[in-house]
Amino acid sequence: MSKREIKVSVYIPSHNYGKYLGEAIESILRQTIDSWELFLINENSKDNTHDIMELYAGDERIHIYSTPNLGLPGVANFVLDKVEGEYLIRLDADDVFDENNLLVLSNYLDTHPDVALVFPDYFLMDEAGYIYAQERRQPLYYRNHMLDIPPNGASTMVRTAELKRVGGYRSDLGAQDGFDLWNKILKDHKCANVNIP
Repeated sequence: MSKREIKVSVYIPSHNYGKYLGEAIESILRQTIDSWELFLINENSKDNTHDIMELYAGDERIHIYSTPNLGLPGVANFVLDKVEGEYLIRLDADDVFDENNLLVLSNYLDTHPDVALVFPDYFLMDEAGYIYAQERRQPLYYRNHMLDIPPNGASTMVRTAELKRVGGYRSDLGAQDGFDLWNKILKDHKCANVNIP
């Protein structure tokens, strides 16, 4: 049997987000492309995070790890050492991806080789899952660079090789992985957003 092609590596870190984790994982399983792998990272949770992750232990596409409070940049670097995908993206445990998210973002990178990272617009949801707003970004480089602000670290797809080339994430910045990534990548490459939430 030939080895399965992996286009996108997705990781979901969870520190006591078991309440939402199952829905986040299911949103990956519903993706319209199947060339992905998923890393579930239990960040020293005291809730049912471990139990939720174990429900998916039999799926060969899913890799489960426990880490001792590494923080978001630490988890990102932990995963970066293990991924096989051409592209890497994080999904927060209390968020969900639209079923076409991986398809749209990976296709953008496939067709724009000069772009190193891409991110979408997004909806804001309440705890019950009801959408109450849409966050729409101005297209990058559209009028001027004053509004070219860093994307959220979650839901930003980046070329894995480029992320490794710049040394991964700084571990001293706490949760601001999007800002760190933006500043490292922007020096040498284009970044882009798609106005699809």
